[in-house]
Amino acid sequence: MERPFPAYKGDEPYIFVSYAHADDDIVYREIQWLHDQGLNVWYDEGIAPGEEWTEELAQAIKGASHFLYFVTPDSIESRNCRNEVNYALEHDQPVVCVHLKETQLSGGLRLSIGLTQAILKHELGERNYQEKLLTALKPEARDAPFESSLPAADQAMAVRVRRWRRRTVVGAATAVALLLAAGGWWLATMAGGPAIERLAVLPVVNLTNDPDQEYLVQGVHTALIDELALAGASVIARRSVMQYQNSDKPIRDIARELGIDALIEASLERTGDSLRIRVQLIDGRTEEPLWTQSFDGDLRNIVGLERQVTRAIVDQIELALTPEAEARLAGARPVNPEAYEAYLKGMFHRDKLSSADLETALQYFELALEKDPNYALAYVGIARVWGSRQQMGFVLPHEAGPRAKTAAQKAIELDSTLAEAHHTLASIKVWSDWDWEGGETAFRRAIQLKPNYPAARAIYSHLLMILGRPDEAMAQIERALELDPLNGLFQGFYGMDLLMARRYDEALAQFQNTLKTAPNNPMLRTGLRDALYALGRYDEALTEVKTRFAAAGERELAEALERGYAEGGYREAMRRAAETRAARSDTTFVPPLGLASLFAHAGETERVLEWLEKAYQERDPNLPYIGVIPLFDIVRDDPRFQDLLLRMNLPGRVDG
Repeated sequence: MERPFPAYKGDEPYIFVSYAHADDDIVYREIQWLHDQGLNVWYDEGIAPGEEWTEELAQAIKGASHFLYFVTPDSIESRNCRNEVNYALEHDQPVVCVHLKETQLSGGLRLSIGLTQAILKHELGERNYQEKLLTALKPEARDAPFESSLPAADQAMAVRVRRWRRRTVVGAATAVALLLAAGGWWLATMAGGPAIERLAVLPVVNLTNDPDQEYLVQGVHTALIDELALAGASVIARRSVMQYQNSDKPIRDIARELGIDALIEASLERTGDSLRIRVQLIDGRTEEPLWTQSFDGDLRNIVGLERQVTRAIVDQIELALTPEAEARLAGARPVNPEAYEAYLKGMFHRDKLSSADLETALQYFELALEKDPNYALAYVGIARVWGSRQQMGFVLPHEAGPRAKTAAQKAIELDSTLAEAHHTLASIKVWSDWDWEGGETAFRRAIQLKPNYPAARAIYSHLLMILGRPDEAMAQIERALELDPLNGLFQGFYGMDLLMARRYDEALAQFQNTLKTAPNNPMLRTGLRDALYALGRYDEALTEVKTRFAAAGERELAEALERGYAEGGYREAMRRAAETRAARSDTTFVPPLGLASLFAHAGETERVLEWLEKAYQERDPNLPYIGVIPLFDIVRDDPRFQDLLLRMNLPGRVDG
């Protein structure tokens, strides 16, 4: 078909048009109409189907005011079209997609162009379509919302990308204050402004055009937070910020909820082993972008790239670095790309905590060691898999503990500066070895290496409670919550600390409040039950037990509760449930400390002592708590209980 007019070659704003040659007849009618409306249009006139695209195309895309992609079954199969789309996105061109026909997109292309302004012509009347198209191609439409035209599954991600792109373009109102410095943008309004003392790194936006790269995106997010913490920045931990993934909540609201002064937004792009990380610093009080910069590197040097980004952020917030932090940020040894990716995939699965995911995680960590036998973080990952398997009840302590300990010790042997390795070893020493002194030494070393390490502080608080040092314990858990304020697990740890300190009313309020956002968390449910029991509110405690059994599908136990309550009230209900569960121990493993707790609720002191002794023989990982759990006050003065405390080298109780 004859071309309708020559492609625009002038200096005025123009639209770059990407299309498949098989669609000439319909596309030419579209661009002729745009031309008739007075818009300048650039479209290729000389590249035959199947030929490689040229530098002329690249320059035309970069110089365009808008990139217009006509989507059809033929255009999504065109290699040239895909190259043009990716190039436009790579260079932050505003992309408008017009779906001329109903088209089933591939996963990668769906994510790429799904996060742009989309107009579904085949579903619109001609006049409505033309109005939408002209509006989208106006200069002021560059940052217009587009998620309403996307499939529902993509709308949340679209919100994130729209906010990212909106903030990376500094508007004309603030551009007069813009200075170019050190390869990045810095707003003069930052100078002399309020100090940035606390910040958060929001979840990194995945611009790789591949949802399977999410493990890498999450790995970069974790690394930026960790590197900032190691540099001495007061940065919110990852678990608290993950709730803002795919959120369009205003920056001011996020800053207020997290108690911070500024936020970092970042995105990751990947082409082969080449990476680009883009970051921007945003004032949490005014929502003004203070600085933005791009950083390029490759997978082999990703640790160095992450530290380069961290150093730039540190410079922007004017954080004074120690000599050790200076040295750390100045260098990083290259990593084996295959080992690094295997490690990140392992962490991605490990965090899901299902039995299948933990097995997959272990395989990835072992693969990382095949690629790099001296990769210390992979050993940390293996230690954590075995620790998680024990914690979730998938394997017995005598199987998990030694394997976790061996892996953690190997990690420290390879890299004694890894706070994560010392933290992991500390947990093993306390809850598997019952080595209080060794555990405390490891916890303190982890915190010394990484002072802003909320997980180490939160778990260390429980050891301090176990050792009868409640004031120190509360200081640690409160600091952990400053660093990770929305972490439901740490909120639960705080509730347990309050319960062990016998501050029952505060513990009850803490459990009730945290359960609003994590209603099925078993630790919170157990804590709530025990707080209600300690306050003498037995009927409410029983209701909580029923809720727990129902959620676990424990119909037999729930029926035992009902029969017992009808015959003898709360204590008989709990005795029936405990005896029903104890009967199962002949054929299946039943956590002994849990049974001892049920018998304590029933007031059955002999059965409590029997199951506590079994817990000791089986090295139940939760047995270290018995000295401070109020529930066991009913046997505290019994010589057999005192002997158990003596054998475990535990103090007898904490005075409230």
